[in-house]
Amino acid sequence: MQAVVDLPDDLAAVPPGPELAAVLGAVGLSSVPNDRMLEVLTAQHRQLCHDQARMAATLAELGRCAGGAQPGQVSRLGATDRYAPDETRAALRWTRTAAEFEHDLADAVVHAMPALFAAWLDGALDRPRVLVFHRYLTGLAAEQVAAICRTAVPRAPRLTTGQLAVLLRRMVLAVDPAAAERWYRKGVRERNVVAVMDPDGTVTLSGNGLPADEAEAACGRLQDLADAAKRAGHPGLIGQIRCDLYLGMLDGRFHGMGADRLIATLIAQYCPDGPGTAAVARTAAAQTANGAPSTDPSLADFAVVPAAPSGITTPEPGTRLIPTGPAPAGSPTAASATTRPGEAAAARPTGAPAGIEIRVSLSTLLGRDEHPGEIPGLGLLTAAATRARVAQQRRAQWRFAVTDTAGRLLSEGVTRRRPGSVGGHSVRRDGPAGGIVEIHVPASLLHRLLGDGAGEWAGVVADIAARHARRDDHLADLDAHPARRFPTAALRRHTEIRDRTCVFPGCRRRAHASQSDHTRDHARGGATVAANTGPACAHDHDVKHGGGWRLDQPEPGVFVWRSPLGGEYRTGGGFLLPGLPEPHPVDLGPGFDQPTRRVEGPILQPRRRVEPSRPPPAPRPELPDDPPF
Repeated sequence: MQAVVDLPDDLAAVPPGPELAAVLGAVGLSSVPNDRMLEVLTAQHRQLCHDQARMAATLAELGRCAGGAQPGQVSRLGATDRYAPDETRAALRWTRTAAEFEHDLADAVVHAMPALFAAWLDGALDRPRVLVFHRYLTGLAAEQVAAICRTAVPRAPRLTTGQLAVLLRRMVLAVDPAAAERWYRKGVRERNVVAVMDPDGTVTLSGNGLPADEAEAACGRLQDLADAAKRAGHPGLIGQIRCDLYLGMLDGRFHGMGADRLIATLIAQYCPDGPGTAAVARTAAAQTANGAPSTDPSLADFAVVPAAPSGITTPEPGTRLIPTGPAPAGSPTAASATTRPGEAAAARPTGAPAGIEIRVSLSTLLGRDEHPGEIPGLGLLTAAATRARVAQQRRAQWRFAVTDTAGRLLSEGVTRRRPGSVGGHSVRRDGPAGGIVEIHVPASLLHRLLGDGAGEWAGVVADIAARHARRDDHLADLDAHPARRFPTAALRRHTEIRDRTCVFPGCRRRAHASQSDHTRDHARGGATVAANTGPACAHDHDVKHGGGWRLDQPEPGVFVWRSPLGGEYRTGGGFLLPGLPEPHPVDLGPGFDQPTRRVEGPILQPRRRVEPSRPPPAPRPELPDDPPF
């Protein structure tokens, strides 16, 4: 047994700086008791944040040092010297790109975002979070930056970088909705497809400036087909399958094929090094295209049925294989061919567009504000684009969530009523099948609309109000079947709306694409009720069962995770309608809407250096959180 190190009892209260550095420098990590390792970890993190902020302050100060000063003289400029990065890259042997970026970051944070810098220096924020602020706020007016920082900086320590990016993007859209809408239209107008040769000889084919809702629908269809192919016995990795589908749809190989024939062709032509690179694969593909039966036994007894809604990347409720005959007992196809209990397989015609999941406030749909909508798992959509997309999705499931004045959920449900138009766009009866439209409305606004009239939305408003009035009965119905192994569709919908995402700390996997998990396992007597269920992605579901974590739900929608090292993390109870700053528009100047990026020319282009730009940030897909460094 090693000697136990003597740690201060108030380690968490020691501010970052020389004192904390001295304490941590004397700690022998191998002698720290297990139950205090998390204290040391968080203290070390605070000190790291402080040191990173000091480094940024040093760069910012160096950037304003006047050249030619006498020895011992202090002489500063009123603004950053444009050649300061060259001093740094020479002294530290950095590349020019790295030096310019670090000086730009330091100057922006230290001088233009003082509240952000103070939190960084205090150890409350780390560099990855600061980088998110820098990315999303650079280019905005000083008053806009200050307004957003006042709200976002205090909340940032409790958010992952991905969650913070969503919050800042939402605030950028709210603080200047007109400018955000023009940026979005400008990006779409400059859309393009570019192919670039990579160093290993492969090609990266990408599209930029894609409309967010259409891109989400395209990704959903691609994922549906890839999942179906995998469950039909495709031996490749899911990324390889998506890539082969992507190329086959673009080069015409799959033109006119139904889903079952497409997947049979895909399996027959599979080659680990890429489609079409082996003679046997080409021969098999030709035989399948000519109508020859597939020799793959996993396809013998199944027909492929793409299901709505799209974009689901877990076995439930995404694309399913519906058995047309008996599958061998215990086979992978037999296990994967079942639909989720209580659901019937929903078919979508081949080639039909897919509906998507989109969240939006009723006030935005009514044109009373310009707050952005949200495509869960992808990002935010400007108000105008959101209204246009909702008008297309008449055939989607329309959910509602009534909130209190703080934005917390009071009641939820489904409405079958539809308005005649949304934001001037007629609601289309021939729009895409599937998808979800989730409408958020404060109870106070709902009551006002009942009294003032809501025009074409009167039927929708009246239906939501009537269901909201029966919320107690609805909540009781959710818990009416506690012995069920799987939750009812209504209970699952309730937890999806209530919890928004996987309930593990920091996970942003959308609830509709996660599994329904019993907080206390069903096998151990856990009831299938709202207070004992919540969404968990496949990975975090496994963390709970196999990683030694314990989970409690002290009240419905509030989750407490306890780690093997004694960490305790509380999630849930969040806001459906977060507070947003008031609009503060800025003039973008004449001629802004004209394209500035190259959108003509051949698709295949040489790789070239991308010049840095300073516009307000554009939407981006949600990616895994950046690792700290």
